[in-house]
Amino acid sequence: MTNTAKLKGRIIEYGYNLSTFADEMKMSPPALRKKITNKADFRASEILHACKLLNISQPEIPIYFFCG
Repeated sequence: MTNTAKLKGRIIEYGYNLSTFADEMKMSPPALRKKITNKADFRASEILHACKLLNISQPEIPIYFFCG
């Protein structure tokens, strides 16, 4: 499960809003919203792209994308 609050906070911290981050992720804002709120899953390639944009290191990935 995605840690919604943590991921949204990181997005804002890096100067994006959900719309601009969705553009950078090459997806629609509604699609991104579904993924962030756990109504749809991120693909591995999307997680890697988000990590690159948000400077999330490999050890930090579970904190944002695989919390339980």
